[in-house]
Amino acid sequence: MFDSAAMATDPNRLGLDCGVAHSALTASPIQPRIQNIEILLEKSSPNGHAAPSRPDPAGASPDWDLVVLDDELRLVRCTPGAKSIEVRDLAEAVAAARSAGGVRRLVARIGGVETSVAAAEIPLIGSQRATVVLIARRPGSLDGDPAALDVAISRVALELVRARAEEERRARLAESVFHVLAGNEQVSPGGSAHLGVDLEGGNAFVAVDGPPRPDICRRVLIAGCEGDVRPAAVFENGGTVFALLTGLGESGPERRLARTAAAGLTRGELSPPPRIAFAGPHHGPVGAQRALAECRQALQVLRLMPASEQPTGFEDLGIWTLLASANREQLRRFRDAILAPLIAYDARRRSQLMETLRALVAAGFNWRPASAALAVHPNTVRYRMSVITKLTGLDLASYGDQVKADVAVRITELLGSP
Repeated sequence: MFDSAAMATDPNRLGLDCGVAHSALTASPIQPRIQNIEILLEKSSPNGHAAPSRPDPAGASPDWDLVVLDDELRLVRCTPGAKSIEVRDLAEAVAAARSAGGVRRLVARIGGVETSVAAAEIPLIGSQRATVVLIARRPGSLDGDPAALDVAISRVALELVRARAEEERRARLAESVFHVLAGNEQVSPGGSAHLGVDLEGGNAFVAVDGPPRPDICRRVLIAGCEGDVRPAAVFENGGTVFALLTGLGESGPERRLARTAAAGLTRGELSPPPRIAFAGPHHGPVGAQRALAECRQALQVLRLMPASEQPTGFEDLGIWTLLASANREQLRRFRDAILAPLIAYDARRRSQLMETLRALVAAGFNWRPASAALAVHPNTVRYRMSVITKLTGLDLASYGDQVKADVAVRITELLGSP
């Protein structure tokens, strides 16, 4: 019988936060893009870029397909032949493995066909468990020497131990990178070499406001996206998960990673949807510091806005980046000091003064295009302008008051109020 604990040089390093995708018992078929995946994806090379993964995953055999689930029934890995298997079809095997205390053989219905299955639960630390399921590729392929099954499952257990050690190494590296880049001291060119990440090229950040499940956000960012857009480091700080992209020549990869993360997290049905921001690329270690600061600033603005599944870049926010240091109550007070009489008037009389002011802001306070946008006569807009001035004291022909009105209207949109 295998003993995963005996193979660990340090049992306390064991863990299961090394998955790439997750799936519940009622999930749809396993997605093909996670086939042949390493437990921890690629190992990081000294220059911070991903090295090729090994062709033969632990536990692979021509006789069976392999599926590994963690203790919450999230997919940790699978071989190519298992890519179309639904996790719910493995429920019986998982239950049997959890009650057997060893390798349990049974017949399960997979894809509507009765198939031989061997399953075993691997004890990790504390109450953590992983379930290994071997699925026969042909009749009788699991009926041979039981030792072969033990060896296959033991190899998977050892790979989990190694993966956890590698993950902790990468986590320590990422934490060091974060503290250096988030610090007040400017990083000089070449000063990041000791971090094990090359920051001399273009650097960008993608950040996901992760609560209540930062672990899922982290997995999605580690997985990266098509086109070899993989982060050099992923780290969590204060419930927010950050991914550092290095060696970028131009913008684009950070936006693709943000969109891929948004799509992956939407499939995960997190509620409310996490906010996703990105910034960069900027050149060199100083550029990496700038990208991190901009990414955090963008998240500050997004926290003031209604929740959205769409990722947002720092440069997309424009004037809103100036509001990152203000909280919602401060913004509301500023808005009310200028527009409260207008909002109350509209509510009382069912008028359209706020709508008119928005149109004027969009038209650069030119009443002719504003009237066209509102589909009303120009004289109607001019009359409404006079009422707005009477209620608020704003001189809409004055540049200073135009700026006040513009910012107040934008804050109204930001707050999701009238």
